[in-house]
Amino acid sequence: MSFKIDAKQQLATVMSLTMALLLLFATNLSADIDYQALVETAHTKFKDNNDGANANYIPVLDEVDSSLFGVVIVTRDGKTYAAGDVDHKFSI
Repeated sequence: MSFKIDAKQQLATVMSLTMALLLLFATNLSADIDYQALVETAHTKFKDNNDGANANYIPVLDEVDSSLFGVVIVTRDGKTYAAGDVDHKFSI
């Protein structure tokens, strides 16, 4: 089964994942999480979403290849978990 979510649903999902991670950090339960699986799952779920457009009112963002997508988590002890186009320098 395939379905397409709009940008608001995508943002809500990302925010939910972020809040869940923050809660885990706050309660010190983060040691049991497979972070690499988490970033790979998020990357796989959202990599083909082509909704939206680059911000064309900011030239550097308008010029970026919109097919680039990466997900990274850096833990408080400095470990990095990544999936996707994480070697590309993104402007934020």
